[in-house]
This record gives sequence, structure tokens and C-alpha cells, in this order.
Amino acid sequence: MPIRFLNAGQLALLVGLLPIVAINLSYVIAAATGSVPACIPYIDGCTSISATGRQPPASWLFKPALYVSALAMGVFWLHADRWLTALGEPSRRYRLAFVWVGMIGALALVIYVYNLGIAGDMYKLMRRYGINVYFGFTYLAQLLLANRLYRLAESAGDSTLFAIARAMIGLCLLLLIIGLYSIPARYFIADHTVMERVLEWNFALLMHGWFFLAWLGWKHNRA
Repeated sequence: MPIRFLNAGQLALLVGLLPIVAINLSYVIAAATGSVPACIPYIDGCTSISATGRQPPASWLFKPALYVSALAMGVFWLHADRWLTALGEPSRRYRLAFVWVGMIGALALVIYVYNLGIAGDMYKLMRRYGINVYFGFTYLAQLLLANRLYRLAESAGDSTLFAIARAMIGLCLLLLIIGLYSIPARYFIADHTVMERVLEWNFALLMHGWFFLAWLGWKHNRA
């Protein structure tokens, strides 16, 4: 089914599920072929997400899946604008804000994936720029959307959507704590590289888990 025919809920489910499945399967493939160490990366931090998808055959799954994820995510933010409009969001400027922020995050993911596995300082810089912008801008778009859903649900007296939106905000706060913790960790923890990898894996898991909550919210509204 072409992405343009998917609604916001289906896109949210795709964005939440596809990257996590692809990243973890790519890790299994990379570990099985000896490209990365075998461990539980969410706990042990033996390798980064980038290293997981850098070399074939794991990259044959990793890169196409993340390209599709980036496309689906960009379209999701456009559909989320319509979702808020249907819920009665009056501020077009606010809707455009999270749409553009989210689209920039999706584009940054494309830049990151394109430069993955290419040698050279410039490509390394583009990968770092891409992944940091992707995480940062996607997080900000999630927070903006969750905050507005929270307020709209509260005004409408929709207790179910209110609970979902509150969970979305709570997850955003947890992501913020992880992000803030990673800053001093690199200076005060001796083996900070391992800690940064652990935080990266868990941050990615939770950030994409946020889209499952968005799917639940959309499903509730359409029920």
C-alpha cells in the first residue's frame, strides 16, 4: 500500500515499528557475521546503532528500512496537522511549527543514512549532524504535538485521549532526562563511550515507542 494512502494512525504504527524491527534485526545479522560484538546493546553498549547498519549484509536491511521510515515519518507529520485540525486546533502557526520541525528531523535521518558507511571526515560530520538533528527535531515535534493533544483532550473532556497525551508527554520527559544525563556522563564517567551507546539504543527505542502512543490516540479518535 503506497504511503500516501496510509492515514496518520497507520503511519504512526509504521514509524514506530519499522525502525525498531530493522535496527534489531540488523544487529542480529551484524553480530552473526562478526561485524559487531555479540551482546545486549541496550544494556551492554558493546556497539553503536551506526555500526550495526554500516556493513553488508546488515546494511542491506538497515538502510532501505530507515529510508522508508524517514519518508513515512515526514508524511506522518503532514497527516498529524490534519488530525489536530479535525480535533479543533485553532492555531495554524502552531500546527505548521511541529510539521516543519518534524519534517526537518525526517530529512536529517535521510542525510544520516546516506552518509553511513562512507569514509572521510566530511561524511563523518554529516552523519553526526544528521543523527543529532534527527533525534533533536523529532523529539521537539513529538513534544509539540503531545502538548497540543493534551490541551485539546482536556478542553473536550476526552479522558482516554487525555490519558494517552499525558503518557506521550511523560515519555518526552523521560527522553529529556536521558538526553540531559548524556551531557555530563561523557565528562564524569570513565567509560563514557559504552554509556553513550546504551543511552543511544534506549533513546531510539523510546522515541519510536512514542509513535505507538500516537497510533493509539488516532485509533481512539476514529473508533
